[in-house]
Amino acid sequence: MLSHNALSCDCVAPDIKVFLGFSSSVFIGEVKSSNSSTYASDQEITFIPSEIYKGEKEKKKVIWARKDAAACGINVKPKEEYLVFTNLKNNKITSGACTMFLINESKQYIKELNQLITK
Repeated sequence: MLSHNALSCDCVAPDIKVFLGFSSSVFIGEVKSSNSSTYASDQEITFIPSEIYKGEKEKKKVIWARKDAAACGINVKPKEEYLVFTNLKNNKITSGACTMFLINESKQYIKELNQLITK
C-alpha cells in the first residue's frame, strides 16, 4: 500500500502488466492545474505529459479524479509529477489514488513499464 493514499482508501501495489492492459492511457506527467467541478467531490486535473506509454500522443492530458480520500480521491498540486493510469468512465477520462503515483514513489513501476513496452 502506498503511503500518500493510505487514509481511507486501500490500494494494493499494482500489477503493472494488468494495469497497462486495462488502462485506456498510461503516462508520466506534471500537474499543470486542478479545478473543482460543480460537484465538490470531483476535480479536473490537467497534466503536461513527459512520457506516454499508452494512448493518444497529446501535449496535455485532462483527467477527472475524486478529491475525497474516502472515495479513493487524490489531492494534487501544480508542478507535482505523476505516473498515471486512466480509464474511460461515463465519457470522462478518470484516475484516482490507486492509479496515480507520485514519480518518486513509482520508479519500480516505470522500470516495469519500460520492460513491457520494449518487448
